[in-house]
Amino acid sequence: SYGTSTLVLTLLATQMGGFSTLGKVQSIFSDGLIMSAAAIGYPISYLFLAFFVAPRLERFEGCLTLGDVMGRLYGPTSKWVTGVVGFVYSSIIVASQMLALSFVCTSLLQLEKGWAVVLGGSIITFYSAFGGVKSVAKTDIIQFGMLIVMIPILATVVTNHTGGISGIFQQLPATKLEVFSHPKFNEYLVFFLVWTLFPAGRLDPPCMQRILMAKSGKQVRSMYMTGAALVPAFELMIMFIGLGAFIAYPNIKSVNPTLHIIENLLPLGVKGMATAGLFAVIMSTGDSFMNSAGIMLTHDVTKPLSNKLSIKFDELIFVKVATLVLGTAAAFVAYKSTSIVKLFLYSTALLGPLTTIPLIAGIMGLKTDAKTFFTAFFTTLAAF
Repeated sequence: SYGTSTLVLTLLATQMGGFSTLGKVQSIFSDGLIMSAAAIGYPISYLFLAFFVAPRLERFEGCLTLGDVMGRLYGPTSKWVTGVVGFVYSSIIVASQMLALSFVCTSLLQLEKGWAVVLGGSIITFYSAFGGVKSVAKTDIIQFGMLIVMIPILATVVTNHTGGISGIFQQLPATKLEVFSHPKFNEYLVFFLVWTLFPAGRLDPPCMQRILMAKSGKQVRSMYMTGAALVPAFELMIMFIGLGAFIAYPNIKSVNPTLHIIENLLPLGVKGMATAGLFAVIMSTGDSFMNSAGIMLTHDVTKPLSNKLSIKFDELIFVKVATLVLGTAAAFVAYKSTSIVKLFLYSTALLGPLTTIPLIAGIMGLKTDAKTFFTAFFTTLAAF
């Protein structure tokens, strides 16, 4: 029953989380323009999905999860394995978003990290558990609205503070403009290839959930075409925030540059709006992954086992309990972690080779069977 505009907004809100804002700004601040160059992979992958993947999705009508799709391509055991991998991946992403929430709370609200994780994590967990995908979709729309207000404000303020766009590039040291000669070129090349050729973040559990909520492949294509048009503007503003922060505050190390800008450059009322916007950005990703993780654990992992053992259980109650347990576990991981980027890399390294590549191969019409899937699966596990 969801229209294209609703699906586009909830898809983009899910994609633009703590890593896309706090994480990327931190990387641009530290390493320069090369992160933005790698991020060109995002709109390229959107176009690939719009033109080559979307037209082939009609045969997955009736599927609810990424596990359902993989099961239809590679068999029931593959569905179960995908459910486990998808649950672990989504749990890591949820933990990374709770960690990002704790950064915002400790820096801007002066809360201790433990209380910050508990406060932010509890809010996401409870409305995701008891409101389900409807509450997630509705809040995502509101959160995306706050996102498109907050990011331009931050980019405009920091750019004006540093003398405009020309002023930023005139003041930047040459090392911040390096791409091919950058010491971390190989590392960011991997980022680019992952975002372009193996778009794990565009075919992950919550995004597949949005795709399967669409009425047709044509609607999915419209979703990704719109994303390809909007994402470059978002990435450009993130770039100016990161570069501008380096010009204005080159020596900060103890706090994320985005949070430092909000704390020091914004007037009181706008500071409150930006803080709320950051909460919205992070929660829009956290709630989507939390919802999809609970559903995959229930629908793809537990239900097949219960059917095999002839055990009846209430899926709706179980998914609520699973979401509550996941929220608690993710909060613990967030409390023990220190880097959003590392959590993102761990999760992408897990999902990309194990499910995204076989998924794209199957959708594109390559020969699919259980033997092919598990040969690739165990080879990847050994390498991982």
